[in-house]
Amino acid sequence: MTTLEEIKKAVSTELRKRYPDYEVYGADTVDGYERPSFFVYVTQTFSESTKNAIHKNVEVEIDFVQRVTNEAEAMRFFETMERAFGQKLKTENRYLTTSNLSTGFDGENKNLPYFLFEMEFWSAIEKEKNEAPMMGEVNIEQEVKRWDYR
Repeated sequence: MTTLEEIKKAVSTELRKRYPDYEVYGADTVDGYERPSFFVYVTQTFSESTKNAIHKNVEVEIDFVQRVTNEAEAMRFFETMERAFGQKLKTENRYLTTSNLSTGFDGENKNLPYFLFEMEFWSAIEKEKNEAPMMGEVNIEQEVKRWDYR
């Protein structure tokens, strides 16, 4: 089953490949981060399941903390993210189709570039292995009674 942690790892790996000198942070970093860097947030927005499968929608947000605010650099970031995440996201064991890509600026001064995309997917629910021993010998006794139908 694909997990949120696997998705975050895949996004972070792709960012590090394209921006090897930039750090990638998450929601647990409040201060002490370096510039330039990225913050990656992975949020599950929907989930339903059956006995054998689970259906999820996941949203990924990538915030780009620039060294200094630079709109042209932000536009290049948007294009790079669209090339990286515009079709599929490769996780450890599968490709997830991405959709609803959007870009914009956020923050107190509306100068923090962000890239947002979603994924919708199904995963099989792995069954727990039963470690109980298999049934051994079975003895069945049967008694046949004779009926008089007169």
